[in-house]
Amino acid sequence: MKDVDAPRSLHGGGSASYQGAADVPSGTFNFIGPCRPGSHVYEWSITARDAAGKSLGTTTSRLKYP
Repeated sequence: MKDVDAPRSLHGGGSASYQGAADVPSGTFNFIGPCRPGSHVYEWSITARDAAGKSLGTTTSRLKYP
C-alpha cells in the first residue's frame, strides 16, 4: 500500500507465489493500515508475473480514506 499524499510513509507489501489456490495465506503480506490525521489517498497495486519474472499485467486501485 502506498500513501499518495505522503509517499515516504511505508505501509508494507510483499510477494506471493501462485500455487493454484483462490486464497492467499495469512501473513503473506506485511501491512500497516492508514493512520495519518486528515484524509489521504491510498493506492494498492498488484502485478502478475510468469515463472521467468516477466510482468503479465498490473492493476491499481486508489481510494481516499477516510
